[in-house]
Parts: sequence; structure tokens; C-alpha cells
Amino acid sequence: MTDPVIGVLFIIAPFVLGFDHRSAKTLSIVVGAVILIGAMTTRWRLSVVKLLSLRMHFLTDVLLGVVCIAAPFVLGFSDETAPLVWFLVMGVGELGAAFGTAWEPAGEVAAVTAPSPHSGPLSG
Repeated sequence: MTDPVIGVLFIIAPFVLGFDHRSAKTLSIVVGAVILIGAMTTRWRLSVVKLLSLRMHFLTDVLLGVVCIAAPFVLGFSDETAPLVWFLVMGVGELGAAFGTAWEPAGEVAAVTAPSPHSGPLSG
């Protein structure tokens, strides 16, 4: 339920926090878009399109957390305080949310519709 808020925060962060480094701006917007798309396409009750399994959503969250933590050092903006702190805090938060969420299949909605009443055995 927090994914849309986090996605929007990632998208607006470069403008609100004044990121100077182009890679930091781009990555923040891309991460925000990935989070929004993931939230809209996971097999949850409130999603728009039910494509991603809960396991895939979990793996995406973990990958995004790792990318956020590594990005300032790999992309060379570790000397700029605002994006460094932003990505480290949000990366740790993303990992915390991924590992702290109860990923129960009971909350997952089936991707396919219920079988038709005529799909039973052919015998009477």
C-alpha cells in the first residue's frame, strides 16, 4: 500500500532535494517509475493489472534496495550529500520493507479467471 507514495517520492526527490548529478536524478526517477509499475502490476487485491507474482515483487524490491545502496558509489555521486543520503536511506528502507513484509500467498490474487462451470469431467 505504500508503494505508490514511495514511487512518487522517488520521482519528485531530485527536484525537491536539488540533486546536481545527472545520474542521481535519472536513477531516482527510474526507480520511482519501476516502483509504481510494480505496484500497479502485482497480483494484489487493489492492483490495476495482475501480472507479477508476490515473489517477483519481493525480488524487485530487494534488487531496487541493493541498487539504491550501491548507486552513489558506482555512479559517482557519493560526494553529493543529498542524493547520497537519499539513496542510502531509501535503499535500506526498501530492503527493510521487502524483508519485513508478510508475503503471504493468501493475499495474492490469481492471475487467471475461475474455470467455467463446463470445464469438469466429460463423464456424467
